[in-house]
Amino acid sequence: ALSLCVSPTVCILSCVLFDVWFVGGLYIWRLFGFSNSPRDRSDVILRRSISCGLACVVSAVTLLLLAKPANTATGRGVSFATLIGFGAGASWLSLLLLPVALASVLYIGLIVEATCDVLVGHPSWLEGWLKAGKQPFLPSARQSTMSLAVSFRNYIMAPFAEEFVFRACVIALFAAGGASSWQVVALSPLVFSLAHCHHYVQQHPQYGHTKALLNIAGQVLYTSVFGSAAAYVYVRTGHLVPAILLHALCNYLSIPDARWWSDPKHVHYCRRHFLVVCYGLGVVLFIVSLGPLTKGYPSMYSSYAEVHGC
Repeated sequence: ALSLCVSPTVCILSCVLFDVWFVGGLYIWRLFGFSNSPRDRSDVILRRSISCGLACVVSAVTLLLLAKPANTATGRGVSFATLIGFGAGASWLSLLLLPVALASVLYIGLIVEATCDVLVGHPSWLEGWLKAGKQPFLPSARQSTMSLAVSFRNYIMAPFAEEFVFRACVIALFAAGGASSWQVVALSPLVFSLAHCHHYVQQHPQYGHTKALLNIAGQVLYTSVFGSAAAYVYVRTGHLVPAILLHALCNYLSIPDARWWSDPKHVHYCRRHFLVVCYGLGVVLFIVSLGPLTKGYPSMYSSYAEVHGC
């Protein structure tokens, strides 16, 4: 069994290092003569996936080096698997169904919009997504704009790597440094959101300074809000699987296309107020349901100091 207790200084420095080697690993290939653009090219995705995998390994090893053997006589400490978010305790069925339930609630507006598509005879929601390449795992989408490599990055590698490093490892450090559960939920996503600022390097040549900065500001805001929700789910469940699947589902469903709000020619323009209410209801119900749906899981974060003897 292991016990992880660190000073706030070590916590902050470690989190900064996590950001540096996670983002730095994406660009280190340039030193070897490889190009990072376009970012959706298969070989670029492969190299960046290797970097993300190495960042996960380095983050896990960092926690292992900072942890100390626990005094088993006192019943304190946890396994290394539990420390990195993959401990035993909860049933796999509940871990798998939780993110599906949360995503279903959050995207009530999208479900209603898709239903309206069918009712008014508009091209179906599924058909529209197939044409846009939103369903890349189906054979008919092989010619779509979204390749299998992009799908792997968006729905497997990115959710796993980002949740492992910025949820499991960062939250463990925050808790080990003495942060309360609410401080973890509010502050740890900042480490996650700052890791997205590197997109400025890619967007500046294409959009210019001002628009690139605005895009990054929007990303920081969105990732901070999502990061808080994912952090809450992880702290409450103590397991990383729900956070990874929720991340993948949100990447898949994405931010809704709300052109129906401003385009009078859109088929749903006349229903725009109704759809706004539905989307808003989904957000409210998501927030309200977070507590009840994540209740009863055996999380070490419910009494971290006592479990680790900090």
